[in-house]
Amino acid sequence: MLSEQFLTSVESSGKAPNSAISKDVGIHLHNFKPSYAVKSGFKKSSTPPNCLALSSTHIYAAQSEKAVVHVYSRAKGNQEAVVPFAERIHVAKFVGDNGGAGVLALGTAGGRVILWEVHTGRQVTTPPSHLQEVTSLAVDPTNGFLLSGSADSKIHVWSTLALLSFATPPKDYGNPSASSLLRTFSGHRSGVTGVCTGHSTSQTNIAVSTSKSGDCLVWDYHTGDVLRTFILSGTPTSLAVDPCDRACYVGFEDGSIQLINFFKTSSSSLDEDSSLVSTPLQPPVADHWSLPSESGPTPTLCVAVVYEGNFVLSGHTDGQVRVWDVATHSCSTLTILEAPVTNLLALPLSGLEPKSPSLKVDQVTKPRYESSLSNSKPSGNTSGTSAVPYGYSINAQLPSTLSLDLFQESIKDRSPVHQAFTQPGLPPSLLVYPSGDSSAAATMGESIGQPEQENENIHLRSTITKLEEKHSALWQKMVEIRAEKIRLEKSANKRAKNENATSASRKKNQGKLDSANGKRNRDRTNGASESEASSDLAWSSSSIDEGSSVKLTSDEEDSDEDLKPAKKSINGLTQEAAKSSEDEVMAE
Repeated sequence: MLSEQFLTSVESSGKAPNSAISKDVGIHLHNFKPSYAVKSGFKKSSTPPNCLALSSTHIYAAQSEKAVVHVYSRAKGNQEAVVPFAERIHVAKFVGDNGGAGVLALGTAGGRVILWEVHTGRQVTTPPSHLQEVTSLAVDPTNGFLLSGSADSKIHVWSTLALLSFATPPKDYGNPSASSLLRTFSGHRSGVTGVCTGHSTSQTNIAVSTSKSGDCLVWDYHTGDVLRTFILSGTPTSLAVDPCDRACYVGFEDGSIQLINFFKTSSSSLDEDSSLVSTPLQPPVADHWSLPSESGPTPTLCVAVVYEGNFVLSGHTDGQVRVWDVATHSCSTLTILEAPVTNLLALPLSGLEPKSPSLKVDQVTKPRYESSLSNSKPSGNTSGTSAVPYGYSINAQLPSTLSLDLFQESIKDRSPVHQAFTQPGLPPSLLVYPSGDSSAAATMGESIGQPEQENENIHLRSTITKLEEKHSALWQKMVEIRAEKIRLEKSANKRAKNENATSASRKKNQGKLDSANGKRNRDRTNGASESEASSDLAWSSSSIDEGSSVKLTSDEEDSDEDLKPAKKSINGLTQEAAKSSEDEVMAE
């Protein structure tokens, strides 16, 4: 079921006796259709007129008498951040909503316009182009133009693309606003109180503005030409344009509403009768809607038109939100809030099939100053252009589901332009060959899907498969060679260890043999008996044999086949030494 909602804000706290809304709630979300109800509220906010901005994911409220902006999350229903600025904010407007990604435009007390990219944190500030504070901001439906009205009676038309550009031409460094400030509208004689644009995206879209001098001008912001001049009966305080651009509604200090029908004084369009351009017109008295006499004078601080254009909502200083019937001019009180109602924003209809955004901003990025519009030229930059600043990044999310219809369709069913935007490469029909041979593109296009092309693809696949098999076999061979190398290194290390042990054992046995020979010589010198000498010789021989046998037995367990000749040599030497000793004894 379709439903329609609107957003309101108040400027101060305090609870009215007949209000059921909490006193610390400063922003309220209301259901208008099918039946009225207060849906939700956001606390801790005191917002002056024209200082409430809305995106699909967040609410931005500049605070009264403070240089801060409160950021509220619509999904979570709470305050997300408090963002400070160098100057007090007088007006706020959101530009280019794409799933919450966009730019928050702020008008300051010093006559500047601040642009804050909420999904990157980049902040761009214009020079103080207005002599007094900025009182109103408007953005056209294409998001290409930004209009700023000021208390100095001037309205500047800015190019949002130039304001947000990373490069500034060299000739404009002395006057940074020259490339982004397109024109200045000077049709008013006093401070501007409201600026709005029409809802058309064509080059004939209009702008409507009011001033304290009591005039309402309809003009072309593309050229700066005035199309109509209307004389009002009072001092305007608020302004809204009909959804069909057929009229506008102006709120006054006495609480009344003025309907200005653009086509009632002329039977055709605004620019057909040139005699009416310079002639001021006064709207009919019947189109001036006054409050009931018992209500008293309560200034109208804000007005908004609902989606169908058949009702007008107005907020007043007495906290009442009134609804006006365009057909009958009747007025009724919709609700009473706890403080003056300073802002009214009509939300888009809910219940229709939503347009899927390309990005989604769950959390804003606090601003950081960008010097692209500063009055001084960047140091070290002689070319006059500046690149994307360091650390520039987008803090956003892609949608939860991505459509794959473009990739599932047949390529033959798409046009060349469609293929160029949805495929990684350009189609052959859009390629231009430097040789000038137009048949090359046609030949390439005709070859797609032919048998020759298919046979070539099959041959390439077969070649790739064979190369993969050779690569796998080569890799396996390398693994085996590496394993064999490791095994040989271990065997060499073990052989060297065994050789060292054999050498040590040989030295030890030779020492024992030398000791036995020395003892025998001493015994011979001292005249020892033959039996004792034989006994000692037998003992030394047995000791040598035993030691060699034990050592060789231990070595045999850890040695390989290469150590067998060494073992035999040691045993042979031992036996020869023992035999020679016995022969010497027997000879003696």
